[in-house]
Amino acid sequence: MTTDPDDSDTTPENIPEPEPTRLRLEVQGAMERLTGRRYQIDLEKLDARALRELLRFVRDASDGKESAVRRARLEPWRR
Repeated sequence: MTTDPDDSDTTPENIPEPEPTRLRLEVQGAMERLTGRRYQIDLEKLDARALRELLRFVRDASDGKESAVRRARLEPWRR
């Protein structure tokens, strides 16, 4: 029986985390879209889990902002 050398590291413990660089860029882009500003935060010091949580926070803030804008347009007398 021959074994494929590529199949040796397929256990869940050996599967790499998502690319942290992609997460950093996604967080930075989401922050810029939300505020229109660029922030000088050292995202390289954060691990993948912290970056995902930060991205979730930015998305929640963006959703809240959109909801407030929509509410203000529909009910301008409640400003």
